[in-house]
Amino acid sequence: TSVVATPLNGSAIVRWTAPGDGGSPIIAYRVIVEPYGIVHVIEPADTVAVIPWLTNGQPWRFQVFATNKLGSGPRSAFSAPVTP
Repeated sequence: TSVVATPLNGSAIVRWTAPGDGGSPIIAYRVIVEPYGIVHVIEPADTVAVIPWLTNGQPWRFQVFATNKLGSGPRSAFSAPVTP
């Protein structure tokens, strides 16, 4: 899926395209925040998230994967870095 981030003051809006669900509805997304590997769980399964508590002046990038009853899907490519 395509992941795009937009910087805000101390946070970022992250948007992505929903992948195929393999026949089972997606129940959540997980957004991995680099450089620290922090994981934010997005429930209900929405394709946009505001990621808070980012340090201004530091570049951040984001990776997303979906989960459903079948398990976790593959991780997306990382977004381009953004700097709040």
